[in-house]
Amino acid sequence: MIKKIPLLCRLLFPLFILILISTSSLAFANEGEWTKSFQQHVHSWINQMEAKDKRFTNWNRASLHTQTLGINTHQWLVTVKNQNKPLGYLVIAESPQHDHSNTPTFVLLEYGLGEFTLFDESIAPDKPATTQYYDGFSSFWSMDLPSGTEYIDAKSGEKYPSRFKPDNSIMKQLPATVLISGKTTLTTSHTLVSTEISPFSTIDWITPNPVKSKLNDQTWKNLLNKTSLDPAVVTANLFQEEVLAPFTIGSVHVWDNQAYIGVWDSGLRFLPYTYIQKVGTIIQ
Repeated sequence: MIKKIPLLCRLLFPLFILILISTSSLAFANEGEWTKSFQQHVHSWINQMEAKDKRFTNWNRASLHTQTLGINTHQWLVTVKNQNKPLGYLVIAESPQHDHSNTPTFVLLEYGLGEFTLFDESIAPDKPATTQYYDGFSSFWSMDLPSGTEYIDAKSGEKYPSRFKPDNSIMKQLPATVLISGKTTLTTSHTLVSTEISPFSTIDWITPNPVKSKLNDQTWKNLLNKTSLDPAVVTANLFQEEVLAPFTIGSVHVWDNQAYIGVWDSGLRFLPYTYIQKVGTIIQ
């Protein structure tokens, strides 16, 4: 026996289908806007790097490979490759501070030069229960094992001792106003050290009470006058001060009035000066 469909249901059914179609179309439209905005941000940043720093030449003609960093982090790693050889990378986050439109905006957390990028698959742990965690110098793969959690450095592939515990995220605390955004312009590029040198070439940072700069705006401005004859070093306290990591400063990029410090770390990696203020010290 076939039951008759109530008149109200018959009247509302086409409207229900129309709502489903409209919602689906809106989702696809939003996805398209998201992708378009993401790509526009990436190419804008790369164009400016090429224009101001010759070491980024050919980035705009290279292929871009994007992967997510962690679950629900709203962070992405874009690896720049030429004929499958890495040239560098960008770490991008979705900005929580949107304008009045529905178009998403993004900020640049870090970028780097060289074939040794972050979270390189060639050094990734071959374990099923592995997750990526990005937080500047404190970036790692996390592996949940029966014996406990192990942490593998995202840049070198080095395993940290089991007693080490990660720091609370610093990058997520930085406001979008101190990071590179879609409207930020790269105005200055200054090279201190053009080739990678060991931070152990100077021992000031090893002494118990090194002469340390007070990290204010004048500190990064002073770096613009330094040369390879007088190198500067960043020391970062990581993993709840279990690790003291030194890095020779190679370059400074100034985006409008925000500095990103380029340090040598198996390649040149640029991180926000405001981040370095929170995790380390500059010795110059």
